[in-house]
Amino acid sequence: KINEMNILILGAAGKIGKLLTENLLAQTRYNLVLYARNADTRLKAKKSERVRLVDGDFNRSLGVSEPDTDWNKPSFY
Repeated sequence: KINEMNILILGAAGKIGKLLTENLLAQTRYNLVLYARNADTRLKAKKSERVRLVDGDFNRSLGVSEPDTDWNKPSFY
């Protein structure tokens, strides 16, 4: 479907992530990608045809580096 919107929620198993997920499912037709540590066990109640669960730790993914004190240097490569 051409006009489908997909939204990625990082930290989806946290308090804010869960509230955001509930609101988006209730108020939109968007598809959600819920990214969290142990997502399959922590978010299994959220499974639906509009929800995709992804297990992971976004702090350890490629492309994310430790904060640098040089604010003029980009922290993502």
